[in-house]
Amino acid sequence: MSPPRTDSSLIGKGIGGLGRSLSMAKDLATNPENMGSLAEDLRAGMWARAGSMGFELFHHNRGGLYSASQLFDLASFVLVFLALLSIVPDQTLTKQTSWIKGEVNSGQTWKFPDPQAASNFTEVTAVKFGLSSVVFLDKDDAVVRYAEWSDLPNNPTYNCGTECANCSAVGKDVRVSVIVSVCLLCVAMLFSQKRKSKETDSHHYKFICSGLAGLASLFSIVSLIQFRSKCGDDLPTDGTQFSVAGATGAVTLKYSLSTGYLGVLLNVLFSLLTLFIHILTPSPACFDDDRYEEKELPDLPKVVDEDDVAL
Repeated sequence: MSPPRTDSSLIGKGIGGLGRSLSMAKDLATNPENMGSLAEDLRAGMWARAGSMGFELFHHNRGGLYSASQLFDLASFVLVFLALLSIVPDQTLTKQTSWIKGEVNSGQTWKFPDPQAASNFTEVTAVKFGLSSVVFLDKDDAVVRYAEWSDLPNNPTYNCGTECANCSAVGKDVRVSVIVSVCLLCVAMLFSQKRKSKETDSHHYKFICSGLAGLASLFSIVSLIQFRSKCGDDLPTDGTQFSVAGATGAVTLKYSLSTGYLGVLLNVLFSLLTLFIHILTPSPACFDDDRYEEKELPDLPKVVDEDDVAL
C-alpha cells in the first residue's frame, strides 16, 4: 500500500498560523499595552463573522420573516402562559389547563360518594392532573371532586400515596422552568422588533435574540421532561389508587397529554422556528445600506504575514 499523500500547503498554513501566534505572543510580552487594541480587533472580527451567518434572501425579506417571528413569539407566550395557569389551585383552571388526562376505560364504572350525602353516588369518567391540583370529572365534564397535590399523600380520604407525593414535588420544579420560559419570551419579543428593520438591527441583536429563543425552548423542554419523567410516567393505571373513601368500582385509567403539556410542546416548536430565523438572517452591517451588496468582512488581526514566516 502506498503511503498517504501529504498536502504541503496545509502544513505550510499550519506552520504559518503557529508562527503568527508566536509572534503575537512575543509582541504582547514586549508591548503589553497592545492587549486592549488586540482584544478589540478580535471582538470586532468575531461579531462580524457571527452577524454575517445566514442567507442574503432572508436579509432582503426580513420584514416578512420578523413579522412571522413576532407571531411565533406571541403564540408561544400565550401557550406557555395558559399552561402556567395550571399552577393556580383552582378547580376550573385545573380542568381547562391540565397537563395530563386520565380516562376510565369504556365498560367500566367508577362512582364517588357525594361529600354531603354518602348514600348518593356520582360516576367519574375522567381525571385531569395540573401542576398544583387534580380534578375528578363526570360524563358531563362537571367537577365531582377537587384536591391539591400537596394534600393527597397525607389525606386519608384518598388512596394516592407515593405517586401523588412525587407529582407534588415535581410540580414546583416545573413551575420555575415555565416561569423562566415566559420571562424569556417577553424579552425576546422586545428585541425581535429591533431586528425587523435594517436601520435598527445589529450583530449584537442577532446574538441576543438567538440566545433568548434558544434558552426559551431549552427551559420549555426541561419542564416537559421533568413532568413526564417524575410524574406523568409514574401515574398508576389502577384507578383505585386515586379513589376516595367509599368509592365503588375497579377501573383502569388510560392517560393522554392534555392542554397545558401540549401548549408547552407547541411553544418549543415556535421557539425553534424563531431561533432559525434569527440565525439564518444576517445583520444589515454586512451589507451596503443602498445596494444591499455584501461588504468585505474585517480580517482577524495579523502581526506578521504568512510569507514572512520561514517554513
